Amino acid sequence: MAAACGLGTTYLVSEYGNLFAFGVNYCNQLGSSTVVTSQVYPLFLRKESMFQGHGVLCVSAASEHAACITGDGAVWTWGWGGMGAAYHRRLGHGRDDDGETLSAPRFRDPGRLGPEVFDNAPAITVVCGRMCTMVLTTTGHVWTCEFHDNPEVQAMADNRFARIDPAIYETAIVRIACSSRHMLALNDQGTLFTWDNKIDGQPVKIPRSTFGDQGVLQMCGGVNSAVVVTANGVIWQVCPEMTPQRVGTDGDFDATDIQSMASYDGYTLVVTCDGRLYGWGRDRYARAPTMCTRATLMPDAAGFTNDNIASVCMGFFHRVIVKRDGTVYTWGEAYAYLTISFPNPVPLGLGYSLDEAPHYLGSGRCCNDTTQHTPRRLALARLCGQRIGSCSESPWMQRYCAAHLALGMQSHRQLAEGSYLRTCQVDVGSRHVED
Repeated sequence: MAAACGLGTTYLVSEYGNLFAFGVNYCNQLGSSTVVTSQVYPLFLRKESMFQGHGVLCVSAASEHAACITGDGAVWTWGWGGMGAAYHRRLGHGRDDDGETLSAPRFRDPGRLGPEVFDNAPAITVVCGRMCTMVLTTTGHVWTCEFHDNPEVQAMADNRFARIDPAIYETAIVRIACSSRHMLALNDQGTLFTWDNKIDGQPVKIPRSTFGDQGVLQMCGGVNSAVVVTANGVIWQVCPEMTPQRVGTDGDFDATDIQSMASYDGYTLVVTCDGRLYGWGRDRYARAPTMCTRATLMPDAAGFTNDNIASVCMGFFHRVIVKRDGTVYTWGEAYAYLTISFPNPVPLGLGYSLDEAPHYLGSGRCCNDTTQHTPRRLALARLCGQRIGSCSESPWMQRYCAAHLALGMQSHRQLAEGSYLRTCQVDVGSRHVED
């Protein structure tokens, strides 16, 4: 997860473990106590000043908050932790809001949650959803900090991370994901668990019969939906109160070799092991949007070729591609904040008219069109010459990336043997290598 998309905000992890952020900043999404306006170009968040000198390993984002993991196994969170009228937090620090509201936010640097918060186990994955933040540690345990729909439950919440009872999910968890309202966890036997933020929001085991008696290999969340890949190479689109639907691939690729997945607003993108991007659903940013029920190869475009792609991420308004050479491409709506409606005025610090509004895809201003229909490369100079992806000078990061890639590539049999988790425990959890 070298890149993440929020609601009009983008985060990128560089090869040296620094973090870049750009886009809207109406509630501290950019994670800086000194920057209170939205940023057209990437904001450089140095690891020395923001993360106690520890390099950032991965980043995740939701609508209005974000989180990352650093080389010491700590989780850092920032943004707006409120939800609804109660303004309770999903950031895990247990702070009172002290009168903070969405129209009058506090701008803070990222807050640290060390391994001691998670029973002295380093974090290896963090994911953000609209209603929660999830953390997976090297022990295979899942921790959540979430907003509850039930007012009585939320009133008793201490706004800190709590561990999900390991007995519920039977064996170690190896993957976690969030949709807009649901949380998902996959154990090392290929069994999927899901739960929401209701009063009885405990993980529920999904029967294998749901997916043709096959174990789950990987999954990702979207808006009130999820995408699941099973061990026999079948992709399933899962929506609430509907029978999961198989997604056709026409034999163009082996779904067990998918190395990156992202789904949002009825559209899904996947990156295969040969570095190509496929999508299905309704692509709202195509010049002529149509509904596609089969995985289709994304066409080349001016300045972009569909090859050598490492990962993809999606937000409500835009998408981001990271290529294997560390270059970044963005596309989607350029003026995200113009389409967001809030009950109170939000201090964006902008005041631009439509024809001169900032272009929140990292490339400066674009006055001709509110939508960028095809991927456009982000100039390397805007990232201080740093490429996005693996922190090359960090052995810890190299093992971290290798372990996560191995999970997506290995067979269900290997996953059931727990080889992925053992790799993480030996190469990551027990070493604490600093970059």
